Amino acid sequence: MKTIGGEKPIAIRFFIKSGAFYAFQIQSATPQIENSIPAALSQEERTEYERENRRLSEAIEQESANASLYFKRAELHYKKGNEKLALADYTKAIELEPNRSEFYHHRGVVNFFLTEYPLALDDFDKAVELNPKNFPALKDLTWTNLVVNNLEKAAELFGKILEITPDDPIAYCYRGFSYQLKEQPERALVDFNKAIKLDETCHDAYYGRSNIYFEQKKYKQAIADLTKAISLKPSETHPVKSRAMIYFLTNQYELALKDLSKVIAFDANNPMLYKTRAFSYLRLNDFPRAIADINRSIELDPDDLDNYKSRGVIHASAGNYDSAIEDYKRVIPSEPSWAYYEIAKVYSHRASKQTESQKKKQDVLLALDCLEKAVQSGFNDWNKMKREPQFIPLRQESRFQQLIENR
Repeated sequence: MKTIGGEKPIAIRFFIKSGAFYAFQIQSATPQIENSIPAALSQEERTEYERENRRLSEAIEQESANASLYFKRAELHYKKGNEKLALADYTKAIELEPNRSEFYHHRGVVNFFLTEYPLALDDFDKAVELNPKNFPALKDLTWTNLVVNNLEKAAELFGKILEITPDDPIAYCYRGFSYQLKEQPERALVDFNKAIKLDETCHDAYYGRSNIYFEQKKYKQAIADLTKAISLKPSETHPVKSRAMIYFLTNQYELALKDLSKVIAFDANNPMLYKTRAFSYLRLNDFPRAIADINRSIELDPDDLDNYKSRGVIHASAGNYDSAIEDYKRVIPSEPSWAYYEIAKVYSHRASKQTESQKKKQDVLLALDCLEKAVQSGFNDWNKMKREPQFIPLRQESRFQQLIENR
């Protein structure tokens, strides 16, 4: 019987983006919901499954009130990927013998993998109520509370697990996650440290502790923990992604590029990865690669306006002024004050590069027009406007001065 919580829990994984936790990801196979033999079975496995199913069904016909037979057939269905049939037989077994802790526990596991978390919680609760010594049920109850974000309950239950197995590094590790999500980083750090002391190969503890260090702006320690996590599980991409983000935020762009390229090799359809790598290239003044990556991000997610804002920034930095303006114009309907302000910066910056006085004057006028539209649309960060280096060509213009004075 595949359980949820175990020596290496399969239910819960975390990852960060710029230091913030995303939601839990449930890592399990897609449930087989048809009432048929799963196609993934080999011919030999299908034959064995049919034979055993037929034997148990015939036995049930002879002893229709035998709960153990339904339980055995449920186990067969579950192991072969027929969760729906397993669920029906577990339920029948419970109807016949409603005080069997293991029946509720096993049905709870099926409900969990069908993502029926409230039903799974009810089943695990009942299993533990009927038999407080059912340790596997207690662990699965704990993991499920963590998955559904019942953090207080999860932390309490991890405490009960540690009373029974005080040297369980996984329990310390995931109680640490509970504390972290409850915004109790000091308690989380204690648990992560304890998990690592008990098991120096506890990958998830290093990963969790890296998040604490990130939030504390201890970037060297965060990178060290992520590097250790990567060495323990090279196939896991989330720590590599997290380390890339820290490299980027700490201006280590070449290292960020290496990590981002590794992750993209495994996750080639993630627009955020291409966008982040584009800005790494931008910081290194590699404009062609930056534009290629942001274009790929747009191909993957053409409805994300932030992609066009980002491409506008890259085009403006590369001196592709017309292209930058076109991208910013796409943003006007949703964020007019931001878009007009950025377009004004592009016109003003281009004016500073113009050698012909007429073209320079035209760009200055266009910049002032856009600034006025930005103000009309709600822009009111006057200090930012006064300090903006791109607006140096505008500072002597009366219209610019009036915007500042008439705020």
